[in-house]
Amino acid sequence: LASGQDAYPLLTLLLVVAMFVSILVHELGHAFLQRYFGGHPWITLVAMGGLASCDDCDRSPRAQIIISAAGPAAGFALAALVWPLWTDAVRPTLSEPLYYLVGYLMIINIFWGVMNLLPIYPLDGGRISRELFTIWGNPHHGIIRSLWLSTVCAAGVAVWALSAGSFFLMLMFGYLAYLNYQSI
Repeated sequence: LASGQDAYPLLTLLLVVAMFVSILVHELGHAFLQRYFGGHPWITLVAMGGLASCDDCDRSPRAQIIISAAGPAAGFALAALVWPLWTDAVRPTLSEPLYYLVGYLMIINIFWGVMNLLPIYPLDGGRISRELFTIWGNPHHGIIRSLWLSTVCAAGVAVWALSAGSFFLMLMFGYLAYLNYQSI
């Protein structure tokens, strides 16, 4: 890569490509399982994420848990596919732009997948915990319990992010804690 400020546009473009591919793969993971469960899904991509929607999917808790887990699983699968390019034997042979693209794909899909599985609504882990809580008792009480778990976890991540110096994550998870608390 060119040195100095000339490298920033290319690195930014590579990051945008990695984010776009990662979001699309994540949403396709949901959509493929929605189709498996009888639905006709569509995907909407927005600035920092996406949504796989389906009006006619199986709404059973089992199906919804599997569908919710499919997005992060697809991201982990993408990370596993590019992992061989990150080994010590192959990494030195990569061109510099490909080296950065593979690195971005690894970081985004592993970090994002783990964060997305936290029991924080509306993230996939929050959807999973909501379904589990509604299975284990009264659906209304289950939703309230899942929202309390979501609020506490989101607040905890916000505090951790603040201590780690990540202002963006602190704002994002603080906002999710607030939204979940408001829903209670």
